[in-house]
Amino acid sequence: MIFDQSVLLPFIKTFWNFISLLCNKWNPIARKTIMRMQKQAIIEINANLKTSLNSSRLFSLTVDIWTDRRLRSLLSLTAHFIDNNLDFKTHVSKFKQAFLTTGHN
Repeated sequence: MIFDQSVLLPFIKTFWNFISLLCNKWNPIARKTIMRMQKQAIIEINANLKTSLNSSRLFSLTVDIWTDRRLRSLLSLTAHFIDNNLDFKTHVSKFKQAFLTTGHN
């Protein structure tokens, strides 16, 4: 039997054991490492966006509001610009749930 069905072991430890059986070289990444990598990636993306926007002469911003299948209102702010190679670029700057009024108010 591959899965350890002992109730004393937490599910995550059992899952790690299962994955290590499938792949001997698998080494789980710590949550702090992922958070650090994510923060660094956000800093790099923002720096690249700032350089691209500074090098382009013109850019425009659009605001979009829509609802998803669960009828939650979503709001996004998107930047559009043409880079030095004359390629059209788009970047979603902000994306969040909008708490708007409905027709029932």
